[in-house]
Amino acid sequence: FKVENWLWPRKQGQTYRWTFEVTAGYEPYPNAFLRALEPHTREFSGDAGGGLGSRTILDSVEAAQDAYRRGVRVVWLHGWYYRNGLYFQADQPMDEQYTSTLGQTYSYNRLKRQVENAHAAGLEVYVYFQFAGVSQDVMDRFEPSIARNPSGDHYVAGRDLGISNIWANPDPDGVYGQSFLDQIDRLLGVIDPDGIALDRSDRLDFTYDTGYDYGGFDGSASPEMPGIQPTSHPASSMTKQGLRAMRALDEVLVRHDAEILMNVPIVLPAYQMSDGVVIDQPMTPWSLLFMRGSSNGKPLYLIDTTNTDQLDADEKCADNNFLATLSRSYPWLQSYDCELTAPVGNPRLQYIVPTDSGYPEVWLFEDGTSVMRYTPEGLTARDRFAGSTFIPLEEGSES
Repeated sequence: FKVENWLWPRKQGQTYRWTFEVTAGYEPYPNAFLRALEPHTREFSGDAGGGLGSRTILDSVEAAQDAYRRGVRVVWLHGWYYRNGLYFQADQPMDEQYTSTLGQTYSYNRLKRQVENAHAAGLEVYVYFQFAGVSQDVMDRFEPSIARNPSGDHYVAGRDLGISNIWANPDPDGVYGQSFLDQIDRLLGVIDPDGIALDRSDRLDFTYDTGYDYGGFDGSASPEMPGIQPTSHPASSMTKQGLRAMRALDEVLVRHDAEILMNVPIVLPAYQMSDGVVIDQPMTPWSLLFMRGSSNGKPLYLIDTTNTDQLDADEKCADNNFLATLSRSYPWLQSYDCELTAPVGNPRLQYIVPTDSGYPEVWLFEDGTSVMRYTPEGLTARDRFAGSTFIPLEEGSES
């Protein structure tokens, strides 16, 4: 087998030892993928009981109750903070107003009321933080932790409201990592949400223009390799300081009996640590397989981001309900005129029936079979997955 070398640290003069498990036998890729993950996911469990909602439902108990009636059970509370990196600051009064990254007028008191409203309606709330991303206009506060390449340039790890997020080393002993953990610790104690919603949870955001080889995660890009520029390949950051940061974060969560949702994690330690997984990206059978297989047994919430600027709220709602039904997941409902129609429950994915379609087509779940027909063309997900269906397992039969 081949290992892409840019995924691994390559510090000159350093010896690395890697252990790989190789299982004899032959399977088409989808089932080999599931079989390789099964020892690590077999203990995964959890049932959210409904869909994922956004912050807009939380400014009154009545609005939160209405979302509950429509099928929402969990809220991803985004857009409440002043800047990435500056979340819940010790010296900021609870009633001091500020403009959030999404242009909302907020105070810490408003955030606390939103959480209280959600709990009064029976909703769980996960408050947004971003792993290792710092808004560019406040990056000087975290300068010792700002990641730079050998030329001294920083890296863009995303954008909110037109403000670039700059990649920072989350080493828990560094200025950024310690601040990040302290702010989460403080917020969990004062605001008392059910947990945190962690974005860009273990990696760079692959869609921006400064993707690079970051295998070492030591505050600079990996050394140049023959024929490969250090800015040419994005890679997982869940190594070294990144992994230490996650372990330190887990200690904070355990101390507060809090949970964590992660948005599109890439590596297995992140899936193992998470209590639920969110996927917001263009949906194909392959992207669904990666996320559904990696989180198998834990709640998976999805929202399709294909052509969203061309679709109205009803079309987005129908698409996400449809995809959630096919993949036995939960939809992310961002419109509250929208009703949850995807069934609740969290059956495990057991097997992909080999076909000649070129993508995972026939999925066997504990509660039935999904047949996915797919073409890349089409405005809506229902167009692209036209002819797909879920066939429930007959009562009394075995999967």
